[in-house]
This record gives sequence, structure tokens and C-alpha cells, in this order.
Amino acid sequence: MCELKSEREEWIDAAKGIGICLVVLGHTKLPNLISAGIYSFHMPLFFYLSGAVYKNKGWALFFIRKVKSLLWPYFMFGIFSSVVLSMVSSRNESILGEIWKLFRFRGNINTPLWFLPSLFAAEIVFYFVMKLQKNSLKMVLAIIFFLISYTVFCVGHKMLPFCFEVSLAAVLYMNVGNLSYAKRWMYLIGPKFGLFLAIICAGAVMILAKSNPGGDMLIQAQHSVVSFVFSSFLGVTCVVLLSRWIVEFEILKKILLWCGSRSLGILCMHTIVMKVVRYFFDGLLPKGLLQLLIVCVLVSALQWIYSSRLRFLLRMR
Repeated sequence: MCELKSEREEWIDAAKGIGICLVVLGHTKLPNLISAGIYSFHMPLFFYLSGAVYKNKGWALFFIRKVKSLLWPYFMFGIFSSVVLSMVSSRNESILGEIWKLFRFRGNINTPLWFLPSLFAAEIVFYFVMKLQKNSLKMVLAIIFFLISYTVFCVGHKMLPFCFEVSLAAVLYMNVGNLSYAKRWMYLIGPKFGLFLAIICAGAVMILAKSNPGGDMLIQAQHSVVSFVFSSFLGVTCVVLLSRWIVEFEILKKILLWCGSRSLGILCMHTIVMKVVRYFFDGLLPKGLLQLLIVCVLVSALQWIYSSRLRFLLRMR
């Protein structure tokens, strides 16, 4: 989902692994409370991690890399989704119609694809924010962007190309991620005490979720912007602390590192897998965690095909 530095702490990929599992789990049938809790922070988490691993490069190289790593797979998976999902959809979408929707840069029948152009736009904005010298100015500008995002979507009810209303809000999480990583704030707390705090944060997220209507980032912000901001940062903190504890356990670490290093492919393919499986096995697909396991197994098979056979077409790394 977000490009990582070649040398990085393992907890970052573990956090991405947790995040992508929550994304897939959030698209299964869950109790409203759990679903609202997951949706309150799983996308802010990826924006936070994108900011944490941001690396300053020249503009041309930076722009080209983002096009190749985000927009190229957006169109490749978008076209593939248009063909496959139009065949199994009950709404009779046309293949050409779904392909045309991609040029709004808001996804198509494969809904999670919206994240890729949104992250692309957020990365471009964040690149220029990082040109500022003072951290205080960066934070002030990030907060202003968040307020503009809130005004555009929650007050003006506007939906922009590249999901730019979300991209502006994302800059705040990217800036906090970059600052906390640069200052090494996550290392001020040991893994064991961090686990204790992670449990507290998770409980606080669930408490806030009781008054949460669910839905994506700005839908929740529309309900209560203060509650959403608190919940999103609590959720992000929970995952960061939890991932630092998990990397001390080899088996769990390997599972999450595998998921995290393939999070973009899982994001783009899990909806395809879920809808195809539901089409052929309607009513037989189990709920919750078991459905997550089945989807992950099938996505893993597709990911292996991609990794070993199709990387010359989709240069995602």
C-alpha cells in the first residue's frame, strides 16, 4: 500500500500486515460495533505508515515512482476487476462502463481501489509540505488541510477526483507518522508495556465506536470530527504498539510480515476473490474470521501467481 525504505524496522511491515487483515475483515459480515471500530482507523493507519517511511527524493524520480507503484496497479487491477466482476455482478454493470469509471480516479466496481489514487494525491501534496523547514509549520499546514477536507466533504458534500477530499485529510496522518518516526517516539515505550497500552487503546476505540455510525474516514468525521480524530489516532497507536510486541514472536511475525509486504496486492484482489466466491457459493461462505482465512488463502494463491508470473506486467515494487 505504501512504499517502504529498503532498510526498515520489521514492525512497519507487521503494522501493514495487521492493517490489511483489518481491511479484509472489515469487508466481511461483522457486528456493527466491531466494523465501526475497524473503519475508524484502518485507512488512517496506512496514511500514517506512508508518512513514517517517506524518503525525500528529487521531484521527477519521486513522481515517476509514485505513478509506477500506485497508478499503474490501479489501472491494471481496475481493468481486470471490470472484466471479472462485471460477469458475476447481479447489477449488470458493463465492462466498458466500469473501465470508464477508473478515469474518475475513485475506483470502480472493485471499491477498495479508491485508496491508490487517493494515496497518490496525498503523497504529492505531502512532498511539498515536507519542503517546509519547521515541523510546527508542517503540522499547522496539515491541520489546515484536514479542516479543508472536512469542509469540502462534510459541509459541501463534494466528491473530488483522486478522492482528493480524503487525500487532504491524509496529510495530517502522514505528517504525524513522519514526525513520530523521525523522533523515534514509538521506542520510548518497551514492547511489553506497549502491549498493555495497545489493549487500552483498543478498548477506547470500541467505546468511541458505540456512538459511531460506521463508514469510511470522512463519513465518520461528518458524524463527529473530534470523536473520529481521537479514535483514528488511538487505533493507529494501538496497531503500532501491538506490532512492536508481535515482532518478538517468530511465527506471528512471519505471518504479518508476509501480509504486510503484499498488502497492495491483497488490497486490490480481495474484493475480486470475495465476490467471485459469493457468486459461486452463495450462502455457503462462513462469516468473520473464517471468511477472512478463506479469502487470505485464495488471495495468497493469486499473489503467488502475480509474484512468480506476472511481475513483468505489474511492477508494483
